Amino acid sequence: MSASSGIPSARTRTGFAKLQLDGPSLDGLSLDEIVLGGPLLQEVVAAPGEVCTAAAFSLALIARRQRTAGQGGAREIAWLQQEALAIDTGEPLGQGLAALGIDPGRLIFVRLRTGLDVLRAGLEAARCAALGAVIIELVKPIDLTASRRLKLAAEKSGVPLLLLRHPDAVASNAASNPVPNAAPNAAQVRFRVGAAPSAPNPGNANAHVWGQPACDAPLAFDVPAFDVTVLKHPSGLSQTRFLMEWDRDRHAFHTFAPALPRPVAAVPVSRPLAA
Repeated sequence: MSASSGIPSARTRTGFAKLQLDGPSLDGLSLDEIVLGGPLLQEVVAAPGEVCTAAAFSLALIARRQRTAGQGGAREIAWLQQEALAIDTGEPLGQGLAALGIDPGRLIFVRLRTGLDVLRAGLEAARCAALGAVIIELVKPIDLTASRRLKLAAEKSGVPLLLLRHPDAVASNAASNPVPNAAPNAAQVRFRVGAAPSAPNPGNANAHVWGQPACDAPLAFDVPAFDVTVLKHPSGLSQTRFLMEWDRDRHAFHTFAPALPRPVAAVPVSRPLAA
């Protein structure tokens, strides 16, 4: 959905940082400089109950990085997941990937039994310059030594590497600190991500009108929206919160201020049904 056809350029009420792709900067940083951050090793920490949302944001980050690098989504993305996390994250759904503007045929999804298996495979993937990006999803938080190895490999190959963290792996005190502090590692950019209310897809306007031909058509995904807090950034920018929408056509993020309550769109990641 392009900005002109589905994403409002402004919202009512303030209180969140607000930037546009080609608009003014925040502390001298553009939106791209904030979300991409420069360094190749980034970390996305899921808010409680928002692992699938964090996974979708991670894929959008990668798509944006590929667009700005002129790759156009032509390189494969390797996603390495520890087996024990399958019940939380599930596995990517082709329709959902397409809704994010990502070619499902370009995603290599690998599920491995142990955390050590994931780290070993992740290190080899980070060394492969032919890949467009690597996502590593572990049960336990990665330590400083292992993350440094990954960071060095990514810097040598030029392959962006993203650590996807589950909320149970983050030490936090919800009563006194609503923004969790992740365990130390070598990631120079860290975000905390949850779902935000989404703007409806205009293509679904008549989907629920009985007697209309559109009611038999499948619903399109609403505009993906994320509630993002910067926890760590090389610029020193931290504890800044954004509401972001993802423009799949331009492969770009747009920020907005919160308006009237709207439903939260389903994230485009599948989950197996529990037995």
